[in-house]
Amino acid sequence: MAASFTSQGIIYAATQSQSSDANTLDDYEEGTWAATIATTNTNFTTSGRATGAIYTKIGQQVMTNAFPSINSPSSGTGNITMTGFPFAPVDGPISAGLFFGRFDLSGDFGYYANIAADTTQCTFLFMNNNANPTTMAAAQINGNSTPYLNINFVYRTAG
Repeated sequence: MAASFTSQGIIYAATQSQSSDANTLDDYEEGTWAATIATTNTNFTTSGRATGAIYTKIGQQVMTNAFPSINSPSSGTGNITMTGFPFAPVDGPISAGLFFGRFDLSGDFGYYANIAADTTQCTFLFMNNNANPTTMAAAQINGNSTPYLNINFVYRTAG
């Protein structure tokens, strides 16, 4: 991607033009994506969803921030996931800390999310009272009023 220099910064062309030199920064992108709270089995019946999420990609590094919510979820089965990542990681699983609300969880230790290599969805886990990782089940938010998440991932993607 050809870049031009102005008094206000570096401006990249809208279309990437990759350099064969690994030390040349030729790829910068910012955007939004739809982070959707879903399940591994029967998806939730809901009165609405917020799917807010942003990303910045510099070369192979991707930084995401997602802040989805779901209104009055019911009838969901399986485990809770978040889908829609703009790029799949080449390594994995990649873990991230998690901020959330209106989830009914029995563990009181750590909460985190994992995104596996070559996928565009993450799973959510918590440490149960026996200190074992346990996936968050759809039943833990069924019937709750507007459960929400806030999560940030930094990972490496393919070229």
